[in-house]
Amino acid sequence: MVRRIRRTGPALAALVMVISSLAGATVRAATPPAQAAGNAGLTVFAAASLTEAFTTLGTAFDHANNVTVKFNFAGSDALVTQMEQGAPADVFASANQAQMTLAVQKGLIGSTPTEFVRNRLVVVVPKNNPAHIYSLPDLGQPGVSLVLAAPTVPVGKYARAAFKLMAADTTFGTDFLARIQANIMSNETDVKAVVAKVTLGEADAGVVYVTDVTPSVAAKTLSIFIPPPFNQVATYPIAVTKTSQNAALARKFVDYVQSPAGKAALAARNFITTAPAGGPSSAVAISGIVSATAILTVADLRKLPVTTVKVTLRTEKGTQGTYSYTGVLLYTALQKAGLVPNTSFKNDLLRQFVTMGGTDNYQATLSLAEITPDFGHQPVILAYARNGTPLAADEGAIRLIVPGDT
Repeated sequence: MVRRIRRTGPALAALVMVISSLAGATVRAATPPAQAAGNAGLTVFAAASLTEAFTTLGTAFDHANNVTVKFNFAGSDALVTQMEQGAPADVFASANQAQMTLAVQKGLIGSTPTEFVRNRLVVVVPKNNPAHIYSLPDLGQPGVSLVLAAPTVPVGKYARAAFKLMAADTTFGTDFLARIQANIMSNETDVKAVVAKVTLGEADAGVVYVTDVTPSVAAKTLSIFIPPPFNQVATYPIAVTKTSQNAALARKFVDYVQSPAGKAALAARNFITTAPAGGPSSAVAISGIVSATAILTVADLRKLPVTTVKVTLRTEKGTQGTYSYTGVLLYTALQKAGLVPNTSFKNDLLRQFVTMGGTDNYQATLSLAEITPDFGHQPVILAYARNGTPLAADEGAIRLIVPGDT
């Protein structure tokens, strides 16, 4: 049995993800209805990670406003350089605040930048996982070919910040940061280039945004979740440029991105569109060796077979009491998400792991064998009620209960 657990607060997991136990710029021009005379259209410079979401959003904007929106997708740093060199742009959407601030300092921005969406990181490995990467520490093993975006590209900067935090954790061993640095085989111009290297099997692993794991990418890769203590929240600001030749339409596009329709298009691509709540989550996110990323709410969990366990909660201050928790077996939730165990290794259930991270920075790692009903049969559950009463949102509407743990 392998288990590494660290808790930093009394609440258990409010957010759970299944980890994979095994391990350039594009331009798009929509074709809308006949364009109104005198309407010059729009050119939007946007971070590469926004490609799919903005393409969908842009098509709707085109038809609603009888215009043509052209997109230039690239690394945020490259977009700032292009604008500084005179490339025409009406709107700039960056994948971090740093590049937007730089654009402001260079006199390229004509409106107050507004944060419109957020994102998180994930590690992707090829589906056949040739380097046998089972967990985040494995990224530092000798010989692993790791591909990142360049340090000046937002996702590259975020990835390096995440690795720095991992290096401070004893779980990752000594000299983890130095080992990661030695394994970096290339520094790509944007996140899509990182995705391409991994999907083509030209790298053993890469760090991208969760939103870059599109259905076509998911079919060729496995995802390894980066828990909250190490993960980075990428904030995306948007603004009208100072040289826009159609500022009114540019402002209309910025407003559309932040409208309910715009947020829906972004949320459909797994961007975080809600404001940080600062508290527990009322949903469980499951990704990795499952058929597709799943988001299960309390209502979803209530539709699954019910399990009740009695546990005694203890902290360093002593026993808090014995409670009866009602919920769903963790294994059942994984099956709901379409669990796809890798059978290419002997004893695969023992060699695959479920890593959980909560909004309170809770972490736990269990082998898949421990929670499989016909193997370890540990009654680990995702609870939504205690002593028959629904858990309150302010204490974690969903809590991970591991009987026997302190």
